Amino acid sequence: MSFRSPLPDVAIPPMLLLPLAENAVKHGPAAGHVGEIVLSARTTADERLVVSIENPGAYRGRRPGGSGIEIVERRLALAYDDQAVLTIAAVGETTRAEVTLPIAAHLPGSRT
Repeated sequence: MSFRSPLPDVAIPPMLLLPLAENAVKHGPAAGHVGEIVLSARTTADERLVVSIENPGAYRGRRPGGSGIEIVERRLALAYDDQAVLTIAAVGETTRAEVTLPIAAHLPGSRT
């Protein structure tokens, strides 16, 4: 594990990442896939924060009746309009969900 400079303070809507973490457990280790769940965060040169959650088991698309991804997409749209992005993809035999947010965004109801 390596540590770099601390990330800047970024306002993130409460519970935004919870459905992604729940999906990582449900469709990873709880579904019998062996491996770790990895959470990471980094900044980009264009002043964005990228939060990634990876779990074992390759992403195979949205499941009928599932609502976690849709919930995250709605929360992003409400908080950031079109300035935030959720991507989910298979990377080999793992799934990577990434949320990319503007660092300087002012969230509705925040005091910053």
